[in-house]
Amino acid sequence: MDEKDEAIVRVLERRSGLSSRALSKLLDMPMSTVHRRIKKLEQEGVITGYKALINYEKTTRPIGALLLINLEEVIPWKRPHP
Repeated sequence: MDEKDEAIVRVLERRSGLSSRALSKLLDMPMSTVHRRIKKLEQEGVITGYKALINYEKTTRPIGALLLINLEEVIPWKRPHP
């Protein structure tokens, strides 16, 4: 990977939904260069996929949480055995 590939990866890490056109303007590279390099990075396994990050507070979907709680009886005058 050279500096151009690194620049593309850096931007896509933060803004994976950008089009090749938007990336080319942002990075001041020809669109064909950006598109070709992205395809190469995908084929080499550097870019393994794209995902959308959702702000669930702005949707009607419920927000879930998984809590793991260890409930252990604690008796102040007794110390646990090692």
